[in-house]
Amino acid sequence: MKDRTLARCASLCLLLMALLLPHKLPTCKANLSHPRRLVESKFPMSSLKKKSQRLGPLLSIRGGEKGTTDQNAVEQVKTSLDQSLTVVQLSSFLVVVSFIITTFSPAPALIDMIGTTRATSLLSALVSSAAVCEILFSPAIGRILDSTGRKIPFLLTVLAMALTSGVVVFNHSVLAICAAKFTGHFCLGLIYQTITQVMICDVAASSTPERMGSELALQGAIIGGGFIFGAIAAGQLSNSGLSVIYGLSSILLLFTVVLTVLCMPETLSPSKRVPFEAHIIRKQIIQAPISCMSILIHRGMKLRMLAVLLMLQLFPSFIGDFFQIFSQSEWNIGTREFSTYVAIGGMLGIIGNISSGAIIPIIGTRRFTSIAALSAICQPIGASFFSYPGALVGMIIGFLATAQYIGVLAAIATEGEKRGVLQGELAGERASLTALLKAVGPIMYSTMYIKGKQLVGLGNLPFLFNICLAIAAFVLTQIHL
Repeated sequence: MKDRTLARCASLCLLLMALLLPHKLPTCKANLSHPRRLVESKFPMSSLKKKSQRLGPLLSIRGGEKGTTDQNAVEQVKTSLDQSLTVVQLSSFLVVVSFIITTFSPAPALIDMIGTTRATSLLSALVSSAAVCEILFSPAIGRILDSTGRKIPFLLTVLAMALTSGVVVFNHSVLAICAAKFTGHFCLGLIYQTITQVMICDVAASSTPERMGSELALQGAIIGGGFIFGAIAAGQLSNSGLSVIYGLSSILLLFTVVLTVLCMPETLSPSKRVPFEAHIIRKQIIQAPISCMSILIHRGMKLRMLAVLLMLQLFPSFIGDFFQIFSQSEWNIGTREFSTYVAIGGMLGIIGNISSGAIIPIIGTRRFTSIAALSAICQPIGASFFSYPGALVGMIIGFLATAQYIGVLAAIATEGEKRGVLQGELAGERASLTALLKAVGPIMYSTMYIKGKQLVGLGNLPFLFNICLAIAAFVLTQIHL
């Protein structure tokens, strides 16, 4: 460190000498034709040689080792980005675990308090309301991510989840449970659909869809691991009471907050940030019902069709609490058995995402997405015609369906990078469109279930609808991906 400081001082002195000499030359008219004599008169060669011998090792630090210094700087940046990804992945795991621990508790508690019908409608309305808030605020949050960076919004969303879960520990009212449910869905949507994916795009910017797909696949595998661990924990804690369940969730979330503050570097460099302009954010919030369609209107045909394909793939994910209620009423599956089913699904999600990370670079995004779309047909076929065992077997056979959207997300991020679209802004538009599906999905699935039983006696109508979505995704993949 001392040698580097001396080298900087020596370089600064030489720079000052070079700047001052031209101003001295015009005053020495007699020596203008012999600049060497002028220099020798001012600085004898013997003195310069002695100084150069002393400064030689120092100057080599600035000159000869410049490449090494630049390389070290690059390595430091890479190390910082790798550390960011590691902390992001660990934080995502903890957030998902804390969310899944509590996600199965509201339905039985609310059914005991207000009855099955009202609980079904209320839970669907909560999930849809959280999705409406994502529609309203996702574009603005995307802009904020491009202005303030990624770390602060991530920290605030996790902190909000921790506080609302902590309230349920001491207050088991319908209002407190609903508030925690709403906040959990809203904040988890922001974390998973927007913030963490933007962080990954920061690290893997300007890469190929295959490279981006591998990174997103790893993140998906970690999220799947969180689902497994959370589902297992939820099954073990199903009889422990709301205070224990929500208390454990709050502890995990608070630990994530501490981890974020102490260990998570910022992934967005200051040079890539845009000015924070409040009037633009207000405008985006006001125009949110329209801005959720921005990716379908203003980003060109390529991004438009990729967004439509993503909608077809993600829509079955927003089935809401219908599936748990369907399993309990139609298949007589309790909370513990349902948690086991979800844990198996999480395990298959890990396998599917890890497999996709290895398969996509070999066969390409298009072929993998086509295979995954066909895999998505298996689970709804099994659930429609062979009850719970069929749903379980179909989910196992079609495990690649859990990663069918990976290639499309990577293609959207890479195409946006090529077009010069800010990643936070693009992620906000994509999340807003996805939130529209989240708002419509739970209501549509619960309506199809209730009306299907009333009108045509078919409780499996939502599963038949998912089969149609998978076929449409396969066709669209062949044409536009």
